[in-house]
This record gives sequence, structure tokens and C-alpha cells, in this order.
Amino acid sequence: MAIRPPGRTSPTSTTAVLLSRYRDTLGRGATLFTVGALFGGRARAATLCCERMDESEPRACEVDFADLFENAVVPLHWVAADGTILNANRAELELLGYDADEFIGRHIAEFHVDRHVIDDLLARLARNEAVRDYPARLRCKDGSIRHVLIDSNARWRDGQFLHTRCFSRDVTARKRAEDMLAAEHAAARILSEAAALAEAAPFLLRAVAETAGWAQGSVWLREGDVLVCAGAWRSGATAATPFAKIAPGETMSAGHGLAGRVLDSGVPAWERDDDGQTCGFPIELRGEVLGVLLFSGEAAAPPDDAVQRALVSIGRQVAQFVERRRVEEDRRREAEVLAAIARSVSASLDLAEILQTVAEGARELCGSDLSAIALREPEADAVVFRYRAGERYFRGARMTVQPGVGAGGHVLVTGRPLRSDDLVHDDRFASDPGYLAVVAQERIASVMVVPITIGGRVEGLLYVDNRAPRPFTDRDEDILLQLADHAAIAIRNAQLLAREQQARSEAEAANRMKDQFLATLSHELRTPLNAVLGWAVTLRSARLDEASAARALEAIERNARAQSQLIEDLLDISRIVTGKLRLDLRPVDPAAVVENALDAVRPAAHAKGLAIHSVLDPQAGPVSGDPDRLQQVVWNLVSNAVKFTPSGGRVDVRLQRAGDHVEIVVADTGRGIPADLLPHIFDRFRQADGESSRAQTGLGIGLALVKHLVELHGGGVEARSPGPGAGATFTVRLPRPARPQAAAAGARPGRHGEPALPVSSLLAGVRVVVVDDERDSAELFEQILVMNGAEVRRAGSAEEALEIVETWLPDVLVSDIAMPDEDGYSLIRRVRALPRERGGRVPAVALTAYGAVADRIRILSAGFHMHVVKPVEPAELVAVVANLAGRPLAPA
Repeated sequence: MAIRPPGRTSPTSTTAVLLSRYRDTLGRGATLFTVGALFGGRARAATLCCERMDESEPRACEVDFADLFENAVVPLHWVAADGTILNANRAELELLGYDADEFIGRHIAEFHVDRHVIDDLLARLARNEAVRDYPARLRCKDGSIRHVLIDSNARWRDGQFLHTRCFSRDVTARKRAEDMLAAEHAAARILSEAAALAEAAPFLLRAVAETAGWAQGSVWLREGDVLVCAGAWRSGATAATPFAKIAPGETMSAGHGLAGRVLDSGVPAWERDDDGQTCGFPIELRGEVLGVLLFSGEAAAPPDDAVQRALVSIGRQVAQFVERRRVEEDRRREAEVLAAIARSVSASLDLAEILQTVAEGARELCGSDLSAIALREPEADAVVFRYRAGERYFRGARMTVQPGVGAGGHVLVTGRPLRSDDLVHDDRFASDPGYLAVVAQERIASVMVVPITIGGRVEGLLYVDNRAPRPFTDRDEDILLQLADHAAIAIRNAQLLAREQQARSEAEAANRMKDQFLATLSHELRTPLNAVLGWAVTLRSARLDEASAARALEAIERNARAQSQLIEDLLDISRIVTGKLRLDLRPVDPAAVVENALDAVRPAAHAKGLAIHSVLDPQAGPVSGDPDRLQQVVWNLVSNAVKFTPSGGRVDVRLQRAGDHVEIVVADTGRGIPADLLPHIFDRFRQADGESSRAQTGLGIGLALVKHLVELHGGGVEARSPGPGAGATFTVRLPRPARPQAAAAGARPGRHGEPALPVSSLLAGVRVVVVDDERDSAELFEQILVMNGAEVRRAGSAEEALEIVETWLPDVLVSDIAMPDEDGYSLIRRVRALPRERGGRVPAVALTAYGAVADRIRILSAGFHMHVVKPVEPAELVAVVANLAGRPLAPA
């Protein structure tokens, strides 16, 4: 036995002495339990064994033990073998909230929540088993539940079970913390497995309510000024209270009652009324209260710290879930809106509808109060607001965006997005009172603007505005940029469509012009043919007198030349279009060119009763040009003036120097040019009269030829007219050469005149073979050559021509190209295959309607010496044959 210092007795040794005196009360050899707790001290625990002790002073021992039992801080109670409570100390009664007479004498099972627990506990003690840390739930007087761990053994005497000796350790707080932690984990699992809060709410609320001892619960989310029930749960035994009737979708004001206090403060709150205890907990995320968790129960107590901590944590979980689902819903809705806009861009041709959809989508996806689209208008060179979403206060006139002015003006200049969280006080716009006045009228607090860019140029602006001071985020900017891209695609598609429609319209107009041109060409070709054929038939009848015959021949020649001019103009147009028109450039005196053209036109003007007045500056030139082509230009302009000027009118022609240019001006007092036709007056086949009833003849290609020929000379031409009936003025500008040059007198005579048929002995003694399958052409060529002294033999085919060449040995071979069976190419190859003595080296000229450069190259390469395009002037035919025959030409 340990020796202690005199006068000092440890609590443990004192307890041992006391307990040893009550061997009958405690039982021999019985194991007692940790006793430090019995006294509420922190002394070393000791396990004491009852020993046989002297039975002196039994009464004093009983008093001491009673005091020990009653005042122990650990709850103690004794239960008889049949379950009747025999005794309980003050700590036990305080734990459960009963008075001694309400607790002692009753069956212990009345105070256990779980009957099977007390039954098992008594059974074990009846088997003389010691019980340690046995978990149990005890029902308190106020209806609350206490979680305890029970340590107990039984007292036996003479083999008989007398009663239990138990003490309880209150672990309610620890158990509550463990249970609430489990509830947190359950809530996390439920939320992780749920697709929507309405699906998760009943399970989550039940897990929390049953753990914390509540009978019902509900989840409320803020939507503006109201709270909307997102889910509810109640136990089957819940009383029919107003709270118990709550169902998802119901609403209540967000600013009143317990829920309002929780929303405003962001901390838990509770209150008791006639229906019981109601507790509210915030659903909070990053300082923003999104809603409230409400729980209630008739017998529920205010939440302790463990419950409050757990419910605040669960509220955050719910907030995160709600935020996550909101983000997912926003992303889903964003994807739907963007996909719908993309489909609209691809499928719709209505730009206004697409851009209005973009504006509305921007407002929805960015959650803004207002949105708008401003577009560049090329005609006005301004960016104008065109499409809007949201209610506007400003109802002024058309609003435009000026570069550098306001938020949109900055984006126009920089081409980069702009955000302002406080537009009124933004230093970037402080110097623009006009802009700030509009902002104030619209009550705009924050703005974001992104450019709508096409081909590197800002073609429009996409705006979103908030009247509340809610800043726009990076995500909002990303969304707005995507919408701006869709808008750009839609605008680009609309531009392409407009161009395609314009091109189609122009193509259709060109087709109509082509059809009109072909109809006109048919008319213009048939008209002179009719005169030629009619007069030819009349001459054949031999019933005309000499004067009538001469008039007939004149008409035939005039109409043949008119038809030849039509064909020549067509060929010129073809050469210009294909880039094969060549100019014979030389120094030219423009005065001589103009005078020659006027000489060719004056007979027609005088016949119509028109006066032609010319003022020609002889010092205006020279110019570098092709005299024939320049004369063609003047002839076309003056001929047009004569054609469209009524009898008694006047045509003025001026030649003058204008700086480093020479100007040829042709003005008339004729019909004038309509304003809608004036921009197209130089287009091919364009005519003011396009109907069969048109007053004037022609193909509508003369002015197109003028424009092309003048531009080939490095000059330009313009037309002016005050309108119908007011005449027209055409001005040709030709550049003057840098250095003065000796000028040619003008064009070669005869292009637009009427030269006489040559009759001479130039070809006397020259033998010519003419080959053409067209008998009329062959006879014509024969007659022209015979009249100039040549000996001619005709051949209608290549075979016949080859025989004549071999047997007659001509001096010149004149052959058509396009002939049946065997063409001119084959003929010349066979001729060149003959030996010299049999005509193999005879000079040859090809007369053909094929006038392209490629045709000329092919003809000369085949073996012909010269190439003459039909129709051919008789003088030209005589000159060509004389040249090939080596006969010198007389000087002009």
C-alpha cells in the first residue's frame, strides 16, 4: 500500500475508504468504475475492489454514500431486474428534465426511444455481463432526444440479480455533430446525383430534417422580389399546418418574415409560434444570398451550433448546385440561341429578321436591359442604329454613331470591344455632353459594345446596356463577340446576295439586250437586202428606162454599202471585245480627220434639212492615232447627231485645244438623252428605242465603238444632255504628244465615202484564176478584174482550180477558203506541191469572211501570200492582184 504524507489524503484513497465501508451496498469483489468523474475532479482514475471490511459505523457510511451518489456529476441510476427505476441522481434527472417522482418508480423502457436497446441491455446484465459504452437514445421531458453511452453492471446476492448500477455519459452534441456531418455528406451525394433541384430537394430535406429532428422542410429561391418554392418534404405525422401545405412553385414575398430576415442578413434565424419551431438558413454563394432553407417541427428545439454549421454548409452546397445548374442552363440556352441564329443565317434571306434576332439574343444571353445594332450605310457614310431590343425611353430622330464619340464611336475607331461599368462617370466620355445627355435620358448605367467586322472593316456595332449598375463579364463579351460574328456573316451573305441579284438582273438585262440586238440586227440586215434583191429583180426584167435603171443601181450600191458598214461595225466590236483590234498609229492632223468625216456626212445632213456648223482650230493638233479609226469616231458621232436631230435642226462640231488635250465636241439640237439612259449611253447594244416601232435605225453599237476607239487612243469621251428634247453634246478628249510631229493629212479616203468602180488597163495581160463555190461572187470578181484588163478563168471547186493552174499557168490565184468537199487550205497545199513549171509557185490571195488574227495566221502559213476579208472593195481587189502580179500602182 502506498505511503502518503501526514495530513494529505488523495481523492482516490478517500473514495476507496468510503467505498470499502459499503461492501454490502456495493457488493463483494464487484468492480467499480472510473471514479474521478463521480466527483467531477480530474484525479487519476482508479479501479477499486471491494474488500471485506469491518462493519462498524454502518449508518455513517450510508450517509456518505448517499451524498456521493446524489452529487456525482455523472448521471447515475439503478434499475431493478424487472426494469423498474430504483434510484437516480441529480445529474440523471437534470439530463432528462424530470423530477425524481416523475422518473423513479417507472419502467426504464418508458424513457428509451428504442425498446430493443433496453431489452438487450437488461438481458446482458442478467447474464452478469458488464456493459461499457452502450449507445442509447433517451427521451427527455420536453420531447427532445439525448444520445448517451451507458456503462453498467449488476449487483448480485446469493446468486440473485438485485439491480443494475449504471451511469450515462451524454454524447448528444458529439452525436449531433456526427449526424449532421453525415447529413452534409448525404446532401452532397444527393445533389451530385440529381439533374435538377426539384428532383433533389425532397431527399435532401428529409435527410436533414430527420437528422436534426424536424418534421418538415422546404427550399426557396429568390426570383426578383419573390421567393419561389423549389421543393418541399414533410413527415407522414406532420400536423395540418400552413407550412405543411407548401408545394413546389408556390411563392411568398422575399422581404418579410423569417425568410426575409435570413435573406437580408445572410445568417440563420429561428422563431417559435403556435405551430412550433421554424428555422431558416441561407442559401449563399460568394456573399450573395440566392434563397432560404426552411425547417419546422412542433417539438423542435432551436438549432445548436452543430446544426447551424451543418445547415450553413448545406446551404452553400445548394447554392453551388443552383449556380452550376444556372450556368449549365445559361450555356444550354446560349447554345440554343446561337444555333438558332446560325440556322437563321444559313436559311433566311431576310437580313432585317436575322439582325433583330441577334439583338434579342444579345439581350437575353447577356441578361441586359437593352440591346441594339447599328450598321454602316454606304450611301450616307454613317453608322445608324437600326435594330433594338428592350424598352427605350429616348424617342428622338434617327441616331447615328460618329467616330470617336461615345462608346460606339471609340469602337469604330479602335475596332476593339469596349466595356464601361459606370458610363456617366467614365472619364473617356466626360468631354461629350451631348452623348451623356442621351445616356442620362435612357438611364444607362453600364454598357458593352463590340464591333461587327467584315473584311477587316467595322461595318456595324452590337450594344448591350444595363440601367442597373451591373457590370458585364468576360463571358458576356465572349457571347457578344460570337453574336457579332453571326451578324457579320448575315450582312456578308446579304451583300453577296444583293450582288448576285444585281448580277442576275444585269445578266437578264444583257440577255434582253442581246435578244433585242439580234432582232434589230435581223431587221438592219434584211432591210438593205430587200432593196438590193428588189432592184436586182427589177433590173433583170429589162423594163426600166435608163434613168430608172441608174436609180436602181444607185440603190443597190447604197444598200450594199450600208450592209457592209453594219458588218464592219460588228467585226470591230468583236475585235475590241477579244482584244484583237490593232491601231495603225501615226502623227495625225485632227482637223483633216474631222473635215473628212464631215464630208462623208454632209450629203445626208443636207438631205434632211440640217445645218452642220464646224469650228476647227488648225493648230489644235497633232495627235498620235489611227486616222481611219479617228475618222470612224467622228463619223459615228456626227452621224448620230444627224440621225436624232429633226429637220431644221443644227449640228455643231468644234475642234479645240484644251491644255495637253485636243477636244472634239459634237453638239446637236435633237431628241436629247433621258437621264436614266445617260449613264449607259456607251454600253453595247443600248438604244433608247428598243421596240419594233423605233423611229431610228442602227444596231446600237456606234457609241460603244466610239468609246472603245477613243480609249485605245489614250483618251476619253463623255455625253451630256439636259434631257429629252434638249439635244445632246459629246466631247472626245485625245492626248497631244509630248513633242511636235509632222502630221498626216488625215484618213485614207473612201472608208465611209462611195468610191467609183475602178476601170483601167492596170491588169492587162495578167492571167487570174478565181475560185469560189458561190457563182455570184465568182462572177463579180471576174467582172471587176476583166474591166481592169485581166484575163480570168473561174473555178467552182478546188479540183477544177488545180486543173486550170496546171494547164493554164496563171499569174495570180484568187481563192475562197470555205468551200464544200475541199476548202481553200487543201487547194493551196496541193498547188504548192506542184513543181514551179506546173504553177507550184503562183502568187495566191485568199478572199474570205474569216477575219480573225488566228485565221490570218493560218491562211498565210498555209501558203497564201495575202489575206483579204470580204466584203472587198473592187479597187482593193484590183490593187491586191496588181501587187501580186508585179504591176506598179499609180501614185494616189
